[in-house]
Amino acid sequence: MLRLPAVKESVPTARHEISALAEAHGLDQFAIQTVVSELVGNSVVHAYVGRDAGPIVVVARVVRGLFVVTVADQGIGMKPRLDSPGLGIGIPLAGKLTHDLRIEADDTGTTISASFELEAGAASAKSGIGAIIDREIVEARRLLAHEGRRRRAGAPKASLV
Repeated sequence: MLRLPAVKESVPTARHEISALAEAHGLDQFAIQTVVSELVGNSVVHAYVGRDAGPIVVVARVVRGLFVVTVADQGIGMKPRLDSPGLGIGIPLAGKLTHDLRIEADDTGTTISASFELEAGAASAKSGIGAIIDREIVEARRLLAHEGRRRRAGAPKASLV
């Protein structure tokens, strides 16, 4: 798990760390790096608009034949922005590069979970993938809430655990 501040320097940090984990499993580095950059970059650019940069949690783990990357923030959720600096193609692109992409967003933040098959067909059936991803989203939100308590207690802003 990575705990990072929502600043632009966090994007290459997350990309490098998660890519190294994915490489050990033989995954497509272009897909992993693109998706991680997009998801973390979205948190950096969109989550904390108009306020101090808050935390981002990035979790990567292997679950039943899937490499699952989950990014969570405590920002404003996914809301339309007329001043958005992006083109709006990042999330659709991430969806094309992943086995499955799930988004949960509300006023307490956004959590996005992306899964990649470790081997073709290894994710034994699509049945059950929703439950796997839903558990990852719940866990990332729990970790993010814990991160908020750590920051208030004066813990370091970035760490890999």
